[in-house]
Amino acid sequence: MSYKEQMLQQKRQELSEREATLTTQTVLERYEAMKADGQLASPSSLKLALQDDAYGLVAEFKRKSPGVGVLNAEAVPQVLCPGFAGAGAAAVSMQTNEAFFDSKLAFLRTAYGTIEGHGFNIPVLRNDVIISKRQLLEARLFGASAVQLDADFLSFEEYSELLTYAHNIGLEVVVAIRNADQLNYAQTAADIVAVVNYNLEDFTADVQRSLQLVAQLPKDKVLLAEGGVRTADEIRKLKSAGYHGVLLGNCLMSQADPAAALQQLRSEL
Repeated sequence: MSYKEQMLQQKRQELSEREATLTTQTVLERYEAMKADGQLASPSSLKLALQDDAYGLVAEFKRKSPGVGVLNAEAVPQVLCPGFAGAGAAAVSMQTNEAFFDSKLAFLRTAYGTIEGHGFNIPVLRNDVIISKRQLLEARLFGASAVQLDADFLSFEEYSELLTYAHNIGLEVVVAIRNADQLNYAQTAADIVAVVNYNLEDFTADVQRSLQLVAQLPKDKVLLAEGGVRTADEIRKLKSAGYHGVLLGNCLMSQADPAAALQQLRSEL
């Protein structure tokens, strides 16, 4: 079974189990009550952050990766997320997939709260196998600026429905694609188009995927390259090719001090 099939199967099972404990209707009622009371977070825009920052470095929090295994078992978001902000990240991507990335949904709220609590104002992206409106509501309740919707996990109809719902509740959308066959997903109202360099068959990454596909992407979109990027030279090439931002995951989280690794990488640009 491919990673894609495993991840979809696991996420459906997880959502079913959580529904039995706390229904989507209850989550919706909490969202509506907080909205009515003016208690919803007002996070900054991911789209604007990528447009305005010189390199648009998005630091991703995760403690393991399917293709590598354990990256940083001791990392905690209350330390590392504001650390990323202080080291010059334009945004933080929070993996909320516990089974495959050892990072929890609760970490999303921690990331937003601690970044703000340390006086920084950078957006947080929820990154997961998002296949339901419930997950969008959770992201909005926990302070995310944006969510990532992946063309590999959603039919175009499913994606379109979630895109509309996300916008209706105040979330920006990153649409993730991997090949030219998915360009129709990019030609929608998504706020950001991400090219993911990871192959979900074996979780290997090739930055050339982003460089080869960029010419076919919509010219009016904010563009993000994700996965496999490790060097300042690769970041410069992606920026020159037209990408507004680069998501950095394994190359940071595999280091003893990921925030220091980000600061060092940024100093080389």
